[in-house]
Amino acid sequence: MTEQQENTAKARTGLNKLATHALTEALRRIYVSALNELQAHEHSVESYLQFSRVAAEARAKLFSGGDALTAATTRLLAAALATHDQAVTEPAADVQAGVLLVRVANGRFIATNNAEGPATFRTNVGKAAAAVASLERLCGPRQARRT
Repeated sequence: MTEQQENTAKARTGLNKLATHALTEALRRIYVSALNELQAHEHSVESYLQFSRVAAEARAKLFSGGDALTAATTRLLAAALATHDQAVTEPAADVQAGVLLVRVANGRFIATNNAEGPATFRTNVGKAAAAVASLERLCGPRQARRT
């Protein structure tokens, strides 16, 4: 049991005693009301903790997925550079830059919770997708996916 849970249990016990032994009905209602508020607070804290756990799990998946995407674009650029064909290397570099911009926008939003973050993220996703589409048009979808 956490310290917060222990303190809440003590408060609940104390309020129950006060409500049971209240000298007037008005005081009993006050203590019962405080008990109800305490219960609502407990529910809010549990909801917050649950949301925090879900957010931490989602963030971990997001970071590992981003790392995999960055590794894939690094391999893509290395393969494009190996062709020594500027017509291929420039669009591949654009893909890598686009992916990095997506990751930067994501990181900034997570760090600042700026209201413009999702729009910036979507804009950068669009730019990265356009860079991938450009490379696919140049190399063909099957070749671009192999690189």
